[in-house]
Amino acid sequence: AERIGRGARLLNEAGLITIIDSSLPTKSQRNVTRKVVSPEKFIEVSVIASDETMERRREEKGQKLAPEMRDAYEEPKGADLTINIDEIDVQSAIDQIMQLIENDLPPDANHYSI
Repeated sequence: AERIGRGARLLNEAGLITIIDSSLPTKSQRNVTRKVVSPEKFIEVSVIASDETMERRREEKGQKLAPEMRDAYEEPKGADLTINIDEIDVQSAIDQIMQLIENDLPPDANHYSI
């Protein structure tokens, strides 16, 4: 979590908007990333799907999910954006994320992470 955050922060400091997949299972791990990046420059997007959708996508990729991994996951509470992939297509999800970024950027900002 800290390594991901440091990488995003460095890209941020170079003037880039940084989107990272930080699929961390616990709130405390996600908070480490938020703290390292900078809370004011961090947007949390939660992507959810039904168990059926997740199982189908894992099967398509030949992946398995150990039961203990599912039990360890803490669903984000209060994410800036929640996307349900059972309800929208990929392009709509991208559009929602981009709108959130555009609305959240201060006028003089050139450093942000999501």
